[in-house]
Amino acid sequence: MLYYYPQGAVIVPLLFNIYTANQPTTQNTIVIDFADDKALLACHSDPNIAASFIQTRLDLLASWHTE
Repeated sequence: MLYYYPQGAVIVPLLFNIYTANQPTTQNTIVIDFADDKALLACHSDPNIAASFIQTRLDLLASWHTE
């Protein structure tokens, strides 16, 4: 059975965290979640390499969301 909770309901962030708990990870990136927002972070002295780390993580997330 599918339940709908109003936006801003206290339980919504908890349900979102449970839903996203098994997202794929990579060694070179960090993810920061707040409510329904997500930030991906990668550090490297070469910005092109840092960008490739982020792109790899985005590709994994895209495939995870389409499963």
